[in-house]
Parts: sequence; C-alpha cells; structure tokens
Amino acid sequence: MADRSIQKISHDLPAELEIWWLDLDANHPFLGRSAATGAGVPVPVRRRNVANAALLDLLSRRLGRPVDESAIVSGPGGKPRLRGTPLAFNLSHAAGEGLIGLGVEIEIGVDLEVSRPVPESEAFAREYLAESERETWQRLPPVERGRWLLGCWTRKEACLKALGVGLDMAPARISVGAGPGANRISLQGGAANHTLVVTSLELPSGSPGAAAIMLEQQ
Repeated sequence: MADRSIQKISHDLPAELEIWWLDLDANHPFLGRSAATGAGVPVPVRRRNVANAALLDLLSRRLGRPVDESAIVSGPGGKPRLRGTPLAFNLSHAAGEGLIGLGVEIEIGVDLEVSRPVPESEAFAREYLAESERETWQRLPPVERGRWLLGCWTRKEACLKALGVGLDMAPARISVGAGPGANRISLQGGAANHTLVVTSLELPSGSPGAAAIMLEQQ
C-alpha cells in the first residue's frame, strides 16, 4: 500500500494493533467500478461508502480472504463485529478523512475530528470536560484552546467506542487530557470497572485523532 491516500499510522499502543488513515476523496484502487462511489453520488454518501469499502479491503487483507458486508454483525451494545473471527475493528470518519483500527481479541476505538474553529468552546468545556481537563484548558492561551478541545474530544470518543457505549456514558466522566502520549484510564461503567489506554495520533492531514484499547474489565 504505497498510495499516500491510505497510510498506516504509528502509535504507542501494542504493536499488533493496526491504525490506518485514508483520504476519502481519493480514487482508491479497491473501489473498482462501484456505483456507490461513482459520479452523481452525494459527497457525504460517497465518503461514507469509501470508508466502508476501505474497511472491508483492510479486513480482507488481514484475514487473507475476501470479506463482504454480510460478515459484519452487531455485537454486544450494538458494536460491529466480524462474524467467526477474533479480529476487532473500529471506524471513524469526518468530512474527507477516515480512520480505521484493527486488532485481534482486543476492544479498540478510534476517532478523528477535522481541524476547525470551536466558537462554542466555553459551553463545550462546561458540558463535556472533567474538572481537571477544564482547569488545564483554562490555563492555555486562547489561540490554543480550540485545537486542544478537539484533541481531548477525540480521546474521549475513542475510549467510549472501545467500551462500546458511545455517548450513553457522559464524556465528562472520563478524564483523558489531550496527549500527546498514552494515558491509562480507569472508570466505572454500570457494574463493571474498566481499564483503558488512550493515545493521540499524528495524522498526515494534521487533524486531531486518537485511539484507545480496553485492557481489562472487572
């Protein structure tokens, strides 16, 4: 995969974990003549279809056999699974970028946000940041606060997706900071105690991104 429109991302999580970034507006070779990504398809739909096609292509390469959409089923909490294999995956896409995480017998979550101004940053910080995160955010120069919030949000989303709970758990309950290194997170969800590791990612586009894995659940 020498194509710069799909790139393997380095990280400080376990080495067997694969994380891929992709340009959703590129003409990827795995698309073939798919009508779902051709002329006339609305841009948001095309991008979503490209992200799903990339996921199937990467799963097929990892397993050494073709994988189609029928092999993806809903697991506990509605989190997608690949039927009959221990291979786990997670997909995130925003505007023209996608992020895919692959691992074996491990719960993984990935997230990215396209860099942009955050005019609602005060309200966002009050609602979604843990107290320690708000204190860190308030100490930053105003020019740095928007990107810090986006980076912090990707880390929270990655943790929630690794847990398979989405926004059913209040993001303010998870204190993750904004990197750049890996942080060990402990939290309680329902009757279980969870331990995760989350890290920020350096993406080719410069957009904030993050990945998380669940180490244990008790």
